[in-house]
Amino acid sequence: ERSSEERSLKFNDVQCSAQELSQKLQDSERSSQDLSLKVREAERTIEDLSQRLKDREQTSQEQSSKARENDRAHQEQTSKLKAAERLLQERATELEQREATIEELALKVKESERAFDELNRRLSADSMASSDAALKLKAKVAEAERLNVELRSQSIETNRLKAEVQQAA
Repeated sequence: ERSSEERSLKFNDVQCSAQELSQKLQDSERSSQDLSLKVREAERTIEDLSQRLKDREQTSQEQSSKARENDRAHQEQTSKLKAAERLLQERATELEQREATIEELALKVKESERAFDELNRRLSADSMASSDAALKLKAKVAEAERLNVELRSQSIETNRLKAEVQQAA
C-alpha cells in the first residue's frame, strides 16, 4: 500500500509538474505572441519611418531643384540688369556728347547771328554796299540757317535720347 501511495503521490507530483509546465508553456506562448505582435508593430513602424524618409528625400530633391532653378533665373535677371545698366550708361554718355555738340552749335549760331547783325548794321549805314558784301551776307545767312537746321536736328535727337534714357531708367 505504501508503494501504491508513493506512486500515487509521485503521479500527483508529476501531474502537478505537468500542469505547471503546461501553464508555463501557455505563458511562454502568450509571451511569444506578444513579442510577435510587437515585432510586427516595429516592422510597421520601420516601414512608416522608411517611407517618411523617402518622402523627405524626395521633397528635399524637389526643393533643391527649385532652388537651382531660382538661382538660374536670378543669374539671368542679374545679367539682364547689368546689360541694361551698360546700355543706359552708353546712352547717357551719348546724350552728354550730343548736348556738348548742341552747345557748340548754339555758340556758332550766336556768332553767326552777331555777324549777321553786324553786317546788317554795316549795310544799313552804307547804302552803297558792294555786291561782294551782299554775297557775304547771303553766305552768312545761309550758314546761320544751316547751323540752325543742324541745331534743331541735334535737339530732336537729344530729346529722343533723353526719352529713351528715361524709359530705360
